[in-house]
Amino acid sequence: MLLIEPPKGQVIVKKFTELLGGKVGVESELSKGSTFTLRFPLAV
Repeated sequence: MLLIEPPKGQVIVKKFTELLGGKVGVESELSKGSTFTLRFPLAV
């Protein structure tokens, strides 16, 4: 099994997003790339 560490930038974005109460999502397709989604709560 090959384990690959995520790039440091992704780790920083995840921690900062969670600090603000948000969530990070990712969808990845081989040979097509990845899409990252950041969701933050909206105070009304």
